[in-house]
Formats: sequence, structure tokens, C-alpha cells
Amino acid sequence: MAGTFGALVQDPDGKLYILSNNHVLANENDLPIGSPIFQPGLLDGGNPSADRIAALTRFIQLVGNQSNSVDAAIAAIDESVPAPVLSAALYQRFGSRGEADFADKLLSALRYGFGGHEEKSDAPKGGTR
Repeated sequence: MAGTFGALVQDPDGKLYILSNNHVLANENDLPIGSPIFQPGLLDGGNPSADRIAALTRFIQLVGNQSNSVDAAIAAIDESVPAPVLSAALYQRFGSRGEADFADKLLSALRYGFGGHEEKSDAPKGGTR
């Protein structure tokens, strides 16, 4: 499997999931529910003994030889996965898409939201960061 996850989502009970595409997490309908999910993916150099972060939970079936309006899957995050591993995976995603600046702003907002100090802006007066 290759690719990366798109986002972290949470169900009403607080369980965390990776939200991504069927073609990334379920290998175009080929993997059974419960299959391990690795970050980085195995085709991207992931190590099966060290890089498991989730288990495939559910996906929308892709139908061959036609246009699919949805390509989605979720995988339940293993509770033993340390938060820094998930953070690193998210940073890898943003960095690979040229959106590292957004990731830095998101992390800053999360720190502030959980009681951290407000970071100084390097934007000019009257500007936004």
C-alpha cells in the first residue's frame, strides 16, 4: 500500500480514525476489514514490524469500469500509537503537499487552544500571520 492519510476524525464516542481514500487504505476493495494500516505505507518504505498505526474499519466500495462519486475509507487508530507518531505523519502529509506553513499554524492554534501561550506573529503590524 502507498499513500498517506487525509485527516484524523472522531466519532461521537471519542474514537479516532484516519480518513482517507479506499484506493489508499483498502487497496481498491482488496483488503479485508481489520487489515493493518502503516505510516509510511509499505510501498513508501514503511516497516511492518514498527509502522502500524491503525486497522481498516470501513470503506465505500469502488465499482470498476465506471465513475465513482466517492472514494473513501476509515481506519481505527491503534490506541498504543503515541501522539508524536501521528503528528509526524500529519507533518509528512502537509510537507509533501507544500502545505507545511498551514501545519505550523494548525499546531500553533492547537497549543494555544490547550492552554499554551500565544505565539508572536512575524507578520507586519496590521497584517495577519
